[in-house]
Amino acid sequence: MDKRLAIYLPHLEGGGVQKVVRRLIGEFLGRGLAVDLLLNHRRGQWLEDLPPTVRVLELRAVLGHVRIASLVGYLRTAKPAALLALLEGPNLLSSWVKGLGLAGGTRVVVSVRNVDDRLVECYPFGLKKLLFKMLYPWSLRWADGVIAVSQGVKDGYLIRDGSLPEEKVTTILNPADVREVTAAMEEPITEDWFDRDFGPFLMGAGRLEPQKDFGNLIRAFSMVRREWPGRLLLVGEGSERKRLEALVGELGLGEVVRMPGHVRNPWKFMRRSEAFVLSSKHEGFGNVLVEAMACGTRVVSTDCPWGPSEVLEGGRWGRLVPVGDTPALARALSEALRGPHPVDHSGRLAGLSLGKCADRYLEVLGLGDAPPGVGR
Repeated sequence: MDKRLAIYLPHLEGGGVQKVVRRLIGEFLGRGLAVDLLLNHRRGQWLEDLPPTVRVLELRAVLGHVRIASLVGYLRTAKPAALLALLEGPNLLSSWVKGLGLAGGTRVVVSVRNVDDRLVECYPFGLKKLLFKMLYPWSLRWADGVIAVSQGVKDGYLIRDGSLPEEKVTTILNPADVREVTAAMEEPITEDWFDRDFGPFLMGAGRLEPQKDFGNLIRAFSMVRREWPGRLLLVGEGSERKRLEALVGELGLGEVVRMPGHVRNPWKFMRRSEAFVLSSKHEGFGNVLVEAMACGTRVVSTDCPWGPSEVLEGGRWGRLVPVGDTPALARALSEALRGPHPVDHSGRLAGLSLGKCADRYLEVLGLGDAPPGVGR
């Protein structure tokens, strides 16, 4: 009998989580699973990339943002073998449904992608924020399994701070879909805003939100500019745009910093950048570091909790600097610019294959007997 897997996340807008889900769905389908994608909001640039066999369902909310009735109704009707939730909202709701005995025979697994307590701190004050602060880590123990996106998230956040039992949590690093990245990175750059005069450039990518600390990157870039006449490209969109644009103006960098918003293929820019920079205050993993390595690009990152040090194996594959240390970030960038380019990161990428990652997910989901797909 065919097995059905439900995957639940808020939407398919931006973010590394959405890209990972899109890649894993292809692997799951290749192993004969039927996949339902449950969304709070049916929106996002990755919707059109989904295989046609994926059933996309929007969970209807009542009383504002409450979707428990919709989720329970789906589980009772579709009876999926397993439910995989990702990100703090779906994780909390799915855990409650399991803990209240409303999931039927469905195995419920939640995936923690970040230090979620720090994300909750950015929520506006209100009932939602209060509920998450009081109930989130405690509620996760109701799930049948918890997947941590890095060992740091498992040990430092879920077990130490969240007091989850160690046997409940499995670490699965995000996969590197090298084939997708290497195919896309060779596409020509045709965007009007990227003219021939842009010249050599550094690149950062991600949501323009406080977590990413792009202000620190912009200030470090202004220091690097004293000895290197290059540019800075920041790809992404978010609530910090106006503040970052104001900082660019204050530092007199208006002619050399570009912030085009979301771009569909960031890898063609990564391939051509002199170095890729991750300046975050915290990361569960750091997908963009893996993608930059797949592009052969030099990498510089903050040594933030918890993912980047694991991705770069303590600095073996790129430079690590303290969080928020602008002079140290500037020095690391200057050193990276003097290093070899392109860089062969294949030794690290081999351990992050998409097929191996899908195998681990299926084991935790109780679907490990699904036949292996092609291209592992």
